[in-house]
Amino acid sequence: MSVTDPEGEGGTGRTSAERPAGRPRIVSLRDAFRPLPPSQAVREARRERRAMLRRAIAGRCPLCAAKGIRSGWSTIADRCPGCNFAFSRERGYLSGAAWFNLTVTLFALSVVLLGGAALTAPDIPWGVVGPATVATVVVVPTAFQPFAVALWLWVDLAYFRPLDASDLSANDPRSGGERTV
Repeated sequence: MSVTDPEGEGGTGRTSAERPAGRPRIVSLRDAFRPLPPSQAVREARRERRAMLRRAIAGRCPLCAAKGIRSGWSTIADRCPGCNFAFSRERGYLSGAAWFNLTVTLFALSVVLLGGAALTAPDIPWGVVGPATVATVVVVPTAFQPFAVALWLWVDLAYFRPLDASDLSANDPRSGGERTV
């Protein structure tokens, strides 16, 4: 059963049965600019990104959540013990982690320096604020390093270069492949 609009559908003279399938009827101008609901694939991708972020913050492999990706406080293993993902995907790959670390350190430094100066504005005690800034520059990058590496892995996998089959098998010393990184 088709319902005919007195003026036709939006002035086109078509009935609702003649409207192209999959296109919602626009009743007002506000409806024309309302964002469409995300598709199932978009929702699934968002859910997977959030799961990868939780795993990375927990210090696990962002892909399979295996433990043991760190070989020390500031060093990361070459490959994941669970899924064999190469953490250093190319030469200089972890410079993104250094960028994360630098960004967080500069933010903390600006909070300490500007906050200390703003709270004690007329007479700034540089004997206190100066050593606090030096301590911030030493402590924050050291404490944040493992998280910076994990967050860089997450950002790269979630937004820049999604995983492909070669990331898990290429250059695998266990399969006889030659390591190029």
